[in-house]
Formats: sequence, C-alpha cells, structure tokens
Amino acid sequence: MNDVHPWAPKPRSNLRTILPFAVFLFFLGLWTWELLAEKPVPDSIMRLIPVAWRFWLAKGLHVGGYAFLTVLAAFLPVNRLYFWLVIGGLVAHGLATELGQTFVNGRTGSFRDVLLDWAGIGLGVAAVLIFDRIRQGGSRNRRI
Repeated sequence: MNDVHPWAPKPRSNLRTILPFAVFLFFLGLWTWELLAEKPVPDSIMRLIPVAWRFWLAKGLHVGGYAFLTVLAAFLPVNRLYFWLVIGGLVAHGLATELGQTFVNGRTGSFRDVLLDWAGIGLGVAAVLIFDRIRQGGSRNRRI
C-alpha cells in the first residue's frame, strides 16, 4: 500500500536537484574553513610566493572567492527570491568571517576585506546577468 496522498508533491531528490546544492555547500564550507584558519596558506607554499605579491594575491582571493560562490549560486535550482536570499547570505558570510577572524590567533578582521568580499559578490552578479543576457539573446526575461 502507498501511504502518500495522490495529490502530494513528489519529492525532488534527484541528482539534478541535489548536486548543485552539494557543490555550493562544499565550496562555501571550504572557503569558510580557509578564511577562519590560523594559517590558510602552508609555509611551504608561502615561501614560493614573492613577498610583493602576497598582499595582492590575498585580496584577489577575497574578490575571486565570493565571485565564484555567487556564480555557483546562480546554478542552484531555486526561484529568484531564493537566489537573492542566498546572495544576502553571502553578504552576511563575508561580514561574519571577518568578525570570526578576530578570534583566530594570528588573524585580524578587516572591513576592507568585507568590502572586497562584497565587490566579488557584485562581480559575480554582473557575470551572471551578462551570461543570462547573452544566453537569452538580448531578451529582458532574466532568471535573476
């Protein structure tokens, strides 16, 4: 016997639904872990990076990391409202991780880094909008 009501929505547990969330959450977790790590870059790798490049690479990672997460969010099988809620969550995540860094030995939180995180989110949204416009053939009907 089937206890499910015939008009009940069917559970959406297929790979196309679960995989985008799994990938997004994996990279968000990895990014959070690195942002809150005492030494996010091992000394063996740090020695290979010229001192003059370290600052710019670190700041570029803030922008690139959040831009990447924003683009990943565009692939989540959610409607427009939930996409923007995820983006709001990324905005809050940038602020929260910088605040969290103030409690990690050898790390300091920086409002400049929060602004860089937000700039990365803005770049990611712009990339998604441009891609959507190209894919739609210039149509104004956007996914986000």
